[in-house]
Amino acid sequence: MEIKYQQLCRMMDKLGYAESTPGTQYIRDAVEIAAGMERAMRTATGKATRSPSWDFNWKELGGWNEPTNSEVIMRLLRECRYAD
Repeated sequence: MEIKYQQLCRMMDKLGYAESTPGTQYIRDAVEIAAGMERAMRTATGKATRSPSWDFNWKELGGWNEPTNSEVIMRLLRECRYAD
């Protein structure tokens, strides 16, 4: 998803974000980064689902369909958190 910078600025201004507030630029940067990151994550997951070990391992963890980015992140966090 491509973020149009001017549209993002107008929306943030409409919501009350002031340019003079230090966090405003960080929020704008985060939105732009997240848009590119989301697509890259979908691409990586799409490639992983075509790997020979995907079906067995993902189903073993309780998944059945190709997961969303949020599902992948939450599943990995859950599995890694309890791995110790």
